Amino acid sequence: HQLTAGRFDLEQPDISNPLPGGYIGGPAEYVRLNSASMLDADAALQSASWGIGQLMGYNFEHVGYQDVQQMVTAMVDDEDDQIIATARFIEDCMLNEALQDRDWTLFASVYNGSDFGRDGYDVKLAAAFEHYQHALPNLDVRTAQAALLYLGYKPGPIDGMLGPRTRKAVIDFQRNRRMTVTGSLDRRMTEALCVAAFAA
Repeated sequence: HQLTAGRFDLEQPDISNPLPGGYIGGPAEYVRLNSASMLDADAALQSASWGIGQLMGYNFEHVGYQDVQQMVTAMVDDEDDQIIATARFIEDCMLNEALQDRDWTLFASVYNGSDFGRDGYDVKLAAAFEHYQHALPNLDVRTAQAALLYLGYKPGPIDGMLGPRTRKAVIDFQRNRRMTVTGSLDRRMTEALCVAAFAA
């Protein structure tokens, strides 16, 4: 709505609307993004969030890209670029100190916008920081979770932590593939998941 001066509001109010909302979540958002792209590709890409840091496309200049298409291509191609873009955004918004001082309210108010409190982003950041003080994410587990999600299972958050939902997803995968059901996630199981995901 904002990037197109509302010219699609009457034609497709589920895509362009002066009132926020309409977010469905999951794969359905790709359908909505495709519909929006058919109306105005540049505005659509700027209106979506991208990468692990969920950066809005309209921030492309803040994170070092010439245009939104270049940013989206980088986000799709490589997770390292997603992390680098997130770090650049934090630097560009001068949030380094807030992060170092663990001032989650200040950080969330800039990173997530003025409505950060509605979704409790500051509280979630504080909780995540405390959680990861005790155990860092395991990247092999995170890879397995991403493969499970891609294959249609429900491993829970892609957080590198082997919790009950991830174990259940592994068990479901093992059952469906007629493997020995263990629920464990070792290197061989992670490789099997990756092979299955690439083949899908």
